[in-house]
Amino acid sequence: MNVGIQPILKFEGINIVNLDVKQIAPLNPTEEAPIDLTIIPKVFFPDNNSSNFTIIIELKIGSKNYFDISIVAFGNFSLNKSVNEPDSKVFINTNAPAIMFPYVRSFLSTLTSNLGSGFAPIILPPHFFQGELEEFKPKVKEEKSTQ
Repeated sequence: MNVGIQPILKFEGINIVNLDVKQIAPLNPTEEAPIDLTIIPKVFFPDNNSSNFTIIIELKIGSKNYFDISIVAFGNFSLNKSVNEPDSKVFINTNAPAIMFPYVRSFLSTLTSNLGSGFAPIILPPHFFQGELEEFKPKVKEEKSTQ
């Protein structure tokens, strides 16, 4: 029987890189307002390291006529093997976003709890990630020629 080395996924922290909060009108506490929620997870593989990757979660939540909140968070991860190996995919597409998402949820709950009387605390339900994440590729600025 062959025993392989178990892949180890290491979470190295989260950074909130963009936050946009717009209050359009105070929410009446007796009124229920439908909330729209969009969660867009992506993965970024740096060119210089084959065992590190970043999960990018863009969260948009809002209620028409009341508020819009947008959060972009980066979660930094490393594996003890190459991200290009076939058995690394489950760690990248499922496990890493599942590890990172509770931090984004907590940030949103704390933020909305401290915004004042115009906001009620927002507590998101758990989210399960399935399927392959879209790869984020940074746009390269073209240099203008000076001729």
